[in-house]
Amino acid sequence: MLPALGAVAIIVPLYYLAKPGQPTPYDWFPYAALIVVVVVTVYAFVLNRSDSGLAGRVGSLVADD
Repeated sequence: MLPALGAVAIIVPLYYLAKPGQPTPYDWFPYAALIVVVVVTVYAFVLNRSDSGLAGRVGSLVADD
């Protein structure tokens, strides 16, 4: 529930950061954010493929805290 509230709270600032019509260099922010998301997703996929137990260990660490 709390992560969903955090996501909702950050939607408005992200919209104003990435809305159309921003002056340069702010107009490329959506593309930079998309590139970061893609790179991190590929990196996570590669790490998970190389060590299949990694996701379970990370999940157990997060669940313990």
